[in-house]
Order: sequence, then structure tokens, then C-alpha cells
Amino acid sequence: MLKWLQYNAQLIYKVFLFVVALIIILIILPKERKFEYEFSLGKPWLHEDLIAPFDFPILKDNNQLEEEKKQILNHHHPYFKYDEEQETQSFLNYRKVFDEEWRGNRKTDPKTDPKAIENYKLGFSILDTLMSHGIIEMHESLEKRDSTFFINVIEANTSRNLPFNHFFSIHSADEYIKEKLSENSSLDTSLLRLVLEDVMLQNVIFDEKTNNNVLKNALLDISNAHGLIQKGEKIISRGELVSSEKYRELTSLKKDYEGQINVSTVFYQVVGGQAILVVVSLLILFMMLKFFDKSVFQQNKLIVLILLLIVLELLMFSLIMKLRPSALLVIPKQLTV
Repeated sequence: MLKWLQYNAQLIYKVFLFVVALIIILIILPKERKFEYEFSLGKPWLHEDLIAPFDFPILKDNNQLEEEKKQILNHHHPYFKYDEEQETQSFLNYRKVFDEEWRGNRKTDPKTDPKAIENYKLGFSILDTLMSHGIIEMHESLEKRDSTFFINVIEANTSRNLPFNHFFSIHSADEYIKEKLSENSSLDTSLLRLVLEDVMLQNVIFDEKTNNNVLKNALLDISNAHGLIQKGEKIISRGELVSSEKYRELTSLKKDYEGQINVSTVFYQVVGGQAILVVVSLLILFMMLKFFDKSVFQQNKLIVLILLLIVLELLMFSLIMKLRPSALLVIPKQLTV
């Protein structure tokens, strides 16, 4: 076995060079399918009548997709949630701050002084109304919205659609406090106003997580197609002007046709076909050099040079195919100069 390897070392090395060239060529050869027709918007169709080879959707252009996204964003009703902890904290703070302010100003026990109890009840009633309706966070999603704009409010895992004016803002809550206190001028309104403005908290908070999820799903639901061309249907006739609608249909067919290479069966068919052609071509070259040009075959440097030229030429064509296919028409002319 060792003797056989030593005796055939040069032949094995040459076969190795051809196998390496085969692998490199298969790697650099383009795998994508190319649409065989050229067309431009507003110009005549210069090819034969085009019949749909398969069913394909008519894709929307970027302007249509952007307009639909804009419509979704403009008509989206943001999500807020009731924050029960904020509401509870407001009431706890109210008891504490009221007692501190009353003792500091009136020097009596707020829990036994009848006047303090009366003031406390009024302030508690006002705060309860504010918290029950909700003091909303003025999020940027509410900017430039009128008072009748509806928002979604989540409370106890239930969502309700309510108008913006159902809730208090910090400003409208302050106005409500002034209004209610003015109706009870016999009480210590200045103290109550000070306490209420200090303890009221926003308890309707923007729910960023839910809002983003809903928006994300709505945007994902946008269909990128608005029609279907069926197999056998005429797409465009020879000489017909490529209108905007025809251009969308042709572009859709092109994308669908060239994208079919992503299907595994088609990909393997393309690679398999390329492998057969390259193997046969290299095998013919190998046999020709071995039997008809032995002087070249015996020189490994010349074989390396020949294979390198083949690989470089195919690499050049592959790059041109990817970057600018139309330039392939210029190459033969340039090579003959």
C-alpha cells in the first residue's frame, strides 16, 4: 500500500488539486435564480406576452406599507392601567399629612376635634372622587388628542375603552379641589387644599409593555400583499406600457421567482446541477491533460495556474452577477480588445 502511494503520489496530488478547485468553484458559483426579463416603469414591455408560471401575491410598495403603518399608529388607542398601590398610598398619605397639618396649625387632636373631623371627611370625599375617576399620567401618546379621544384602561385584568375626559389630569384635579372647597367656605379650605395637592397621586399609568405588544402585533398583521395573480393568467402583453400596477405585478413575480431558491428542494437541485456540470467539466480537462497534453500534465505548477485562472474567472463572473448583471455583456468585448 505504501509503495502504491509513493508510486502514485504525483497523480494523487493532481487529483487533490482538481478536488480543491471543484469545492472552491461550487462555493463561489451563484445559487440565486435571476429573473430573465428587464423592465422599467412607464416604458413598453419589449418581450413576448408574459404568462404567470405559478400563483403569486401582488406585493404592496413601500409607500403603501408605510401609509398603513401610519394609519395604525394614528388610530391606535393607548393602554393605561389602574395602579391600586398609588391609590392606597394617597389615602395613607392623606391621613398622615392631614393630622400633621392640623396639629401644627390648630393645636388640637384631629381625631377628636369635631371641626377637624368635619374637615377630614370633606377632604377624604374629594380625594375619593379623584382616585375613583383616576388621575391620569399625561403621556406623550395623549399629546394633541381632544377630550373625546378614547383610551384603553386595564383594571383587574379587564380592559375598558374610556374617553380621555373621564379622567382627571393634575391640572383638572386641582381645579376640582378648588371648586369643591369653594362650596364649603366655612371649613378650613386653605389647609385642605394644601393637604390634597400634596397627597394626590397619578393612579392611571401608561402601560408601556401592553401598549408595545398590541402595537407590535397590529403592525405584524399588516399584509404585504393586496391581490393574487393565478397561474396561467396573462400579466402583460408585448408592447404594452408598464404602468404602476403592472410594475408592481412584475416586481412581485421577480421577487417570488428569485426567492424560490430559498426552498430547500430547489436549492439542492441547483447545487446538484452545478456539481454535475463542474465535475464533468473538470474531469474532461483532467483527462485531456493526462492523455493529450502530458507535458503540461506532468508540471504541477502549470496545473495550479490553469485551475487558478478558471477559479478567478468564475469568481469575477459571480461578483458581476451579484453586483451588476448587465455588465456581463461588456466583458467579452473588453476581453477581445
